[in-house]
Amino acid sequence: PTFVRGAETHALATIARSAQRAEELGFESAFTIDHFVVPPPAYACSWLEPMVLLAALAGCTRKMKLGTLVLVLPLRNPTYLAKETATLDFLSGGRLILGVGVGWNELEFNLLHVPHRERGKRTSESLDILKKLWTQDCVTYQGQFFQFENLSIEPKPVQKPHPPFVFGGHTEPSLKLAARLGDGWVTRSLHSVVGGFFDCLSILAGLRFFDRLGLLHRLGFLDCLSLLYRLSLLYRLGLLHRLGFLDCLSL
Repeated sequence: PTFVRGAETHALATIARSAQRAEELGFESAFTIDHFVVPPPAYACSWLEPMVLLAALAGCTRKMKLGTLVLVLPLRNPTYLAKETATLDFLSGGRLILGVGVGWNELEFNLLHVPHRERGKRTSESLDILKKLWTQDCVTYQGQFFQFENLSIEPKPVQKPHPPFVFGGHTEPSLKLAARLGDGWVTRSLHSVVGGFFDCLSILAGLRFFDRLGLLHRLGFLDCLSLLYRLSLLYRLGLLHRLGFLDCLSL
């Protein structure tokens, strides 16, 4: 419960109890969302700053992975974020999953003085910087948006070579980023699963994303495709609304 509808937000004690109980029940990971402002009309809720929340949860949990789905990467300074995320991975014992996206809400970009039209290029550059600072010392970088010389961060992340990147987004530029640089891709909701999910899969397959990750050799991936295909048929027939999602899953 990182956010609730309306202005109220759960206290840390409540969130910690939920995460600890999920860990006891065998849940493998917990994720939080990221927005600088409450962006109408898409959301009618408030939430906590994700990196601060994950740092708090790192001290409340022991095994489960902790991540963002997704962090609006072009709104962050990548050198500071490299230090912040390396620290979080270190303190959590190597449990960080960094989910990233290019963002969409122009209000957020305007407030933070980041040109909205540059978000894709800034994301690519930031990912490159993160990987370099996580894995190398005395890094020099001369990019379009960021420049620095002989920069090192310590301690480095516990996970080697670095914490995994998971990409959000369903546009073709976002999918190209995921295919080129990502360790995973996440869709948004059941609506996007049945709407554009298979289009996204087609684009990712054409970019050899699944080949690079070895997913085509895992039976579980094909089983998931079969499940999602059946769910899409049920959705189009209106059965998800009439029977309920969990009942349809049992089918």
